[in-house]
Amino acid sequence: MKPNLARLVPLVPKRFAVAIAAILTMPLAHSGVYSAEDFRSGVRAYEAIYGGLRQPDPGTQGSAFEFLGYVKALADSQNGSTFCFRQDAFPRAVSLLVRHYNAQPAWRDRDPAAVVIDVLSRAYPCGTMPVAARP
Repeated sequence: MKPNLARLVPLVPKRFAVAIAAILTMPLAHSGVYSAEDFRSGVRAYEAIYGGLRQPDPGTQGSAFEFLGYVKALADSQNGSTFCFRQDAFPRAVSLLVRHYNAQPAWRDRDPAAVVIDVLSRAYPCGTMPVAARP
């Protein structure tokens, strides 16, 4: 008799999904493995799931979580030195990043880490009071 694997594997609450994705993709954030095409796919998946632009496609959920994990890993490693924002400002910072990325077609070929750092350092410069509601 085979054990029921669904009962053996604990379900991960959705609130921890982004944190888990960040931990899993942290090495990718600094190794150059996450390509410009991966980043573009992640932006599209993020918009499909969180932007309300169209009916969410369950197939893009993994790309959206990978994108959020990548951005979270970079934000955690650079926050306080390259840019400064409170942790509760992360959802707003991601939304701002997506808007700026979509407004700059030339960024499609740039290194994803450079795009993230450029947008967040302009929007949340250090030396100013870190607030959740800045841009």
